[in-house]
Amino acid sequence: MSDPQPGTLAPGELTVGGMLAAARGERGLSVPEVAQRLKFSTRQIEALEADRYASLPGAAFVRGMVRSYAKLLGLDAAPLLGALEGRVGADTVEMAPRDMSVPFPAERGPGSRVYVLASMLLVLAVAVILAEWFLRSQRPAEPATPAAVAPPAAEALPPPGAPAPTEPIPVHTPPSAQPAAAPETADNRAAKPAPAAASPTAGVAPVRDVAQPDAPSAPGPVPPGKSRVTLEFEQDSWVEIRDARDEVIFASLNRAGTRRVIHGVPPLALVIGSASGVRLSFNDAPVALKPSAQSDVARLTLE
Repeated sequence: MSDPQPGTLAPGELTVGGMLAAARGERGLSVPEVAQRLKFSTRQIEALEADRYASLPGAAFVRGMVRSYAKLLGLDAAPLLGALEGRVGADTVEMAPRDMSVPFPAERGPGSRVYVLASMLLVLAVAVILAEWFLRSQRPAEPATPAAVAPPAAEALPPPGAPAPTEPIPVHTPPSAQPAAAPETADNRAAKPAPAAASPTAGVAPVRDVAQPDAPSAPGPVPPGKSRVTLEFEQDSWVEIRDARDEVIFASLNRAGTRRVIHGVPPLALVIGSASGVRLSFNDAPVALKPSAQSDVARLTLE
């Protein structure tokens, strides 16, 4: 009898999913516990153990699940992956590196030469501006030049032979001859400048404005016909959300300290790993996860 071909199982042998399920049962683990540890959804673990590969995202995803599952159970992943060949389709994802070439045209016509010349002139102008700014910043500040003091004007001297100027003789007027002060009238009182009133804030230091913290922005409107699910993660958690058509609208491993907002057509079916470290809101109303949590994996439907 010839040996079985690679990727096939002999009659009576367990499938890849069956071997994983049997090893899990021997170690006393449940499907939710495995899903929590591997950060996959329970439906994905059940599909893998039932060999329903078509319901999983792809061949590469299935191989990654098998490797992680085998490592968790302490199994050698190589025989499992060998038995998996031919049972899942091959992915055709191209991993070509991104083109990092400079987007110049292939043919260097007159336009390309003008573009290159303009670029060089622009770079040269920027270099000249930076060099001038650097030289100015390194130049010492010039001392302020004192204002020129104008020489005193020369006194005009009388011409030779002219008589010396006579100083005026002061005339003293008796107090009785001095004009009397005008009596104070209403017009005089109105004409007098009012004394400057002391400012009530004089001598008081100005109060500096204190910036107030920005108020939290209000959540935007919910799209018509949909509901909003808000998830705040205090620890790493895997979350899967399905909408009314049983289609996955969100499936991701979320890191601690992040926040997710998902809109979908209700009813929405949620599977949340590490539920004790997740805060859930449905249409901005908090939802308790502990009543729905089993082995720290929450399963609930929001309508």
